[in-house]
Amino acid sequence: MVPDKDAVVLEGVTRTYLAGTEAEVVAVKDINLRVESGDYVAIMGPSGSGKSTLLNLMGAMDRPSRGRIIIDGTDITRASNTQLANIRNTKIGMVFQSFNLINRMSVIENIELPLVVRGVPPKQRRMLAERLLDELGIKSKANRKALELSGGQQQRVAIARALIGDPPIILADEPTGNLSTSDTNQVLEILDSLNKEMGKTLVVVTHNPDVAKHAERIVHMRDGQIVEVEEA
Repeated sequence: MVPDKDAVVLEGVTRTYLAGTEAEVVAVKDINLRVESGDYVAIMGPSGSGKSTLLNLMGAMDRPSRGRIIIDGTDITRASNTQLANIRNTKIGMVFQSFNLINRMSVIENIELPLVVRGVPPKQRRMLAERLLDELGIKSKANRKALELSGGQQQRVAIARALIGDPPIILADEPTGNLSTSDTNQVLEILDSLNKEMGKTLVVVTHNPDVAKHAERIVHMRDGQIVEVEEA
């Protein structure tokens, strides 16, 4: 039985891929990691160390070749594709370096997308999206197209989209990688607030030591393995 305080648990997780017809590439190997509810964890390491693969596994976007993954008390290792999609929609909010917004849609329509998938009525999802836009200081951009916004504004839209379904876990892959120093600081303030004030469990992949310092723990990776866990 997994205790309620655990947001994400990885037990002996390995992920391998086939490169070509025969060669096997080990992306992550024998990962054991426990992220408690309300934790703020940064994952660091050089390119190719397995950071993004690990985050994808934690976000139920990929399956382990070996080992066990438990998200918010649910063992997802043998879950169906439908079950995984439901977990992603209800338990996890994702934020990406490239924002991943749909350019032909307005800002507010992008934010509403997770609730469209859930079948939430239009008036209710519009109200929730407008509230988030106001809280993140971009309400005036609601009807603009995503490409018309600055990088920092687009990332705030992406954060609002991640938050609108009220997931307990937020996973962010290089969320400040494409941002200026000023925009980086604003996004970090938002992430800090999500963790400290809203109690969200936060896992952030980053190359930037200054970003990692905002976390409570820093997980260092190399060659697909965890080599050190540092208290920030």
